[in-house]
Formats: sequence, C-alpha cells, structure tokens
Amino acid sequence: LKRFDLIISNPPFFEEAVPSGDINRDEARQAKFLPLEEFIQISASLLSEDGYFNFVYPTQQTKQILKLAKQVDLHLTHTTVVFPNDNKNSKRTLFSFTKTAQTLLSDELTIKNEEGEFTLIYKELTKDFYIKF
Repeated sequence: LKRFDLIISNPPFFEEAVPSGDINRDEARQAKFLPLEEFIQISASLLSEDGYFNFVYPTQQTKQILKLAKQVDLHLTHTTVVFPNDNKNSKRTLFSFTKTAQTLLSDELTIKNEEGEFTLIYKELTKDFYIKF
C-alpha cells in the first residue's frame, strides 16, 4: 500500500436529501457518497508516519471529527476556523492531522470585511487562484 506525506481534501460533506439530477455533482458534494468515518479511516491508512492529512469540513462536526480521528490514532495539529464575515458564525474549519502528537495551533480566518470586500489576509492567501482582486 502506497503511503503519502500529504493528503489534502475538500471531501463531500453536504447532507442534502434531494438529488440535484446530476450524479457527478451529487457524488462530489454529498456525504452519503463518502461518509466522514470512511473518509477519515481511508486517509489515515494512506498517510505516511510523518505525513499531514488536511481537509475542510463543517465546523459543527468538529466533535465528531475529533472522535473519529482518535479512533484511528490521528492527532490534531492545526485548525483554522473560517468565518464568512465578522457578523456570522463559522461554517467551515480547516483541519490538519498527523500520526504523531504535536503542539496544537489554532487560528481564525475571516473572508470578507464589514464592507463586503475580501479581507487583506484572504486576498493574500488566495491571490494565486484569482485573476482579479
């Protein structure tokens, strides 16, 4: 079995009950096609001893993620809680796990400012992926 030093994923996590009519879209977005438990187990089995497993998932499922990761001996090393703006709760969190315990780092990222414009830090982080900013 090949092992990887870095696994990065934006796995399907929507709990939509109504299909969109496009099976490819549904498979890419809906958790029923790749349940969280299976996603974490498979990723852990593919991760090298010194590797990092990074993914984005709904913030509300953090407790479940930590429980499932513990079951496969993964250790949380970094979280970034993402806020759409200063007036809204976080919907997504970026998680980073390893097979060896490390000091936990935590931070936050706000995507838009009060005027509805992208924040400077968000622009800096994503500048290589956008034509205009």
